[in-house]
Amino acid sequence: MSTSKLTFTDFQNTSFQAWEEKIIKDLKGKSIDDITSINWEGIKVTPHIDKEAITNYASLKTSEGWLINRTITVTSDTEANKLALKALENGANSITFIGDVTSLEVLLEGILIDIITIHFRTNGALSLTSELKNYCLNKNIDFKTLSGSITYLSEPTVEDLDLLVNELNETKLKCLWIDSNQWLNKGANSTLQIGLGLAQVNEYLGRFGSKIASKIIFEVSLGHDYFVETAKINTLRHMASSIFSEYDLVSEIAIIGTVSQLFWSDEDVENNLLRGSISAMAGAIGGVDELTIPSFDQSDSINSFRLSDNIQHMLKEESNIHWISNAPEGSYYLNYLTNEIIDKSWSFFQKIEALGGYSKLPSTNLSSWLKNSADALCQLVNSDQLKVIGITVYNDSKRQLNYNGEKFNWR
Repeated sequence: MSTSKLTFTDFQNTSFQAWEEKIIKDLKGKSIDDITSINWEGIKVTPHIDKEAITNYASLKTSEGWLINRTITVTSDTEANKLALKALENGANSITFIGDVTSLEVLLEGILIDIITIHFRTNGALSLTSELKNYCLNKNIDFKTLSGSITYLSEPTVEDLDLLVNELNETKLKCLWIDSNQWLNKGANSTLQIGLGLAQVNEYLGRFGSKIASKIIFEVSLGHDYFVETAKINTLRHMASSIFSEYDLVSEIAIIGTVSQLFWSDEDVENNLLRGSISAMAGAIGGVDELTIPSFDQSDSINSFRLSDNIQHMLKEESNIHWISNAPEGSYYLNYLTNEIIDKSWSFFQKIEALGGYSKLPSTNLSSWLKNSADALCQLVNSDQLKVIGITVYNDSKRQLNYNGEKFNWR
């Protein structure tokens, strides 16, 4: 058997123009425009990509895999504890508690917080920090080595955030949660979501500098468009890196991907398991650090959560995606989308900065951007250019997507 190195010298390089001519010939009278469309982000979806015309954006993620996160709304410490323990039993290794906590002793009973990643999103982040320190002291746990975050549920004041940053300065815990996920239901497409989120990051870096750089968590929504959502994660890392470099900082933001329920069916709920799988796979391949999939039937039942969590186990244990650190590498189309999303997101970011930054962004401008974006999606869905199985097609009562100026709803 020959051991000589294989080469491809016998194959001729084919130019982009030659490929284009071949496509036109095979279309037999149709033009390339006939098989080209424009997606929600305003990006041309084309069947052929000129690799020489795009920049290669390699993955900036430094670790493999992702954590399986379960988000739990705290209405009762006891009930939240039961849900958390069941999630951990089902294989979750990250828990997010949302809401105010009455007793950490009750909430954390039986939970090994020094082993898992744990997030607290609460109105009283500073007081909870003090309580958690005492809890760790009593349990002989090193507070400084805990993994996760303690953040405010809503955007904190500069004074409150400064106090929280100082309290967590010498720990691994993060303290600033950029909720980009909220913008999808308010009408924003991926480019607007990223533009708004990075404007927030830029503002906090301008105020806190290196103190806040390693303390940021970015929550993103994972929507219906598989390839766009995959490219969005890498786009976010590159754009955040560019902003950090403007402050002479080098840091990697933590990204939590949350599967969006915008296109989930409330009639044929089993459909949501498939839809959630597609969004989750996009996030996993794109490179999120943690992944959250809501219960498929939008209930708080343990069985519903278990089925949603099992999607992630299948992606890991059957697809082995978590062993691959840069799955999109080599895909011209994903690279093309990354280029396009960066350009369009950067445009929104620059508009926000020109208006004085995120905190000074006039509500009229934001409302106008959200409405224009939302109207574009409604037009795509309601004209059947974007079909949603089980909702707009293969459904006896064909439904329309509506935007009321604040959020989407189906009617």
